Amino acid sequence: MFELRRISKGAASRVGGVMGAVFGLVYGITTAAVMQILVGTGMPPFTALRGMEAPIGWAAVLLFPLFFAVLGAGLAALTAGLYNVIAFYTGGLRFELRPAKGNEPPLKMQKLAKPKLRR
Repeated sequence: MFELRRISKGAASRVGGVMGAVFGLVYGITTAAVMQILVGTGMPPFTALRGMEAPIGWAAVLLFPLFFAVLGAGLAALTAGLYNVIAFYTGGLRFELRPAKGNEPPLKMQKLAKPKLRR
């Protein structure tokens, strides 16, 4: 049984930032595509944006990943810090690890992993 006692805020921040940037890129591309479609339909609310769909789309594709990366990094660091405080007082998450089937280390590694004690 293992216990997760602490999460590095820096590592959590990096992972959260990258995940946020990827999500922001997908969201920005989707927003740009929807904007192109809606302005192209010629519906009255969107006709006022005719000619602005490209700048708005590019802004979405460029700015959403930056915004979501900063937001993801900050929230991940905050969550890691909060986990560390709670785990300090209540104990960390307990979990059990086992190697996956077919993923056992080679025989040489098994010998290195268990050194013999000399008396």
